[in-house]
Amino acid sequence: MDEDGKLNQQKQIDVVTGWGMIINIFLAVLKIIFGVIINSVALIADGVHSFSDLFTDVVVIIASRASKRPPDATHPYGHGKIETIGSVVIGIVLLVIGGGIGWTAIIAMINQQMNFPGPIVVIIAFLSVVSKEVLFHVTRKIAMQIHSTSLYANAWHHRSDALSSLAVILGGGLSLIGFGYGDHLAGLVVGMMVMA
Repeated sequence: MDEDGKLNQQKQIDVVTGWGMIINIFLAVLKIIFGVIINSVALIADGVHSFSDLFTDVVVIIASRASKRPPDATHPYGHGKIETIGSVVIGIVLLVIGGGIGWTAIIAMINQQMNFPGPIVVIIAFLSVVSKEVLFHVTRKIAMQIHSTSLYANAWHHRSDALSSLAVILGGGLSLIGFGYGDHLAGLVVGMMVMA
C-alpha cells in the first residue's frame, strides 16, 4: 500500500475512534454521576465499562499509528505486530475491570443491600444502547474495509458496552417491579460481560 493509502486509513481510524472517545466520555460521566446520585451499582459499573472503552480507543490510535511505521534496523519486518499487541492489551484491561465490577456486585448481594434506583437507570442505559450500537456498526464497517484488527476489537468492545447497558435496563426494570437485587444482578452481569 502506498503512503497516501496508509494516511487515508489512519485518518479513518482517527475519525471513528475520536467519535468513540467523545461518546464514551459523555456516557461514562453521565452513568457514573447518576449512578452515584441514585446509588445504582449497575449504572456505575456500566460507566466504568464506558471509561474502559475510552482507554481502548487510545490504545487503538497508538497501536494503529505505530503499526504503520516502516521497517527499521530493530524491526526488519515492520511494526505490524504492534496492532496485535494493542488488541491483547485491550483484552487484559477488560479482564481486570470486569473482575472488579463483578466482585463489587457480589459483595453487595452478600451484604443483602437491596437497591431501588428508579426509572432514570433505564433511561440512561437505553441512551447508551442506542449510541453504542451505532458506534459498533460504524467502527466494524471501517475496520473490515481497512483490515484493522485493533479497530475491529474496539468495534466489538462497543457492542459489549451496548449489551452491558441492556443488562442494566433489565436490572433496572426488575428493581422497578420490586426486586431489590435487580440492580446488583445487572452489575454482576456487566462485570462478566466486560470480562468476556
